[in-house]
Amino acid sequence: MHVFFRDHKSMSQEVFSEPQVEPAKPRKTMKIIDVKGRLQYGNSFNLGRAGVDVRMTHPTKEDIQKALDDGYLIDRPFSGNQQALFDEWIEEAGGSCNRAKFIEIATRWHAGRIAYLSQQADLEPIGIRPDDTIHDGQHRLIAMEFRGDTEVEAIIG
Repeated sequence: MHVFFRDHKSMSQEVFSEPQVEPAKPRKTMKIIDVKGRLQYGNSFNLGRAGVDVRMTHPTKEDIQKALDDGYLIDRPFSGNQQALFDEWIEEAGGSCNRAKFIEIATRWHAGRIAYLSQQADLEPIGIRPDDTIHDGQHRLIAMEFRGDTEVEAIIG
């Protein structure tokens, strides 16, 4: 705690407490090849009766390269935008019954997101749980692997 005097005549005191600083979460550097098998996926997309498992929308390296070649670079994060993106993809696919079109659109979007991230010099660390499973940063991890990185910085927590 610090005590400051406003001026020497009044000698009134203003008391300021130190700001609370959250302790830094532990970090570690990991080999990308060791982390890849620990991706954690959420539930299937809700498309009525035509549910789509998220793994069906993973782009190939060729899909990512095509997005780069076409200049289809997505800077909009997936995290925090999932429901809006799902709704947009369903609408673009012509409704929830067009499963194949939805998968095509979602795969292209993911390829564009990864292509964008692969062009960024400094990517945020991925988030991992204490058991080393990834809970945040799947696109960043794939982008780093795509561009040839061999290690990834991870925040544990």
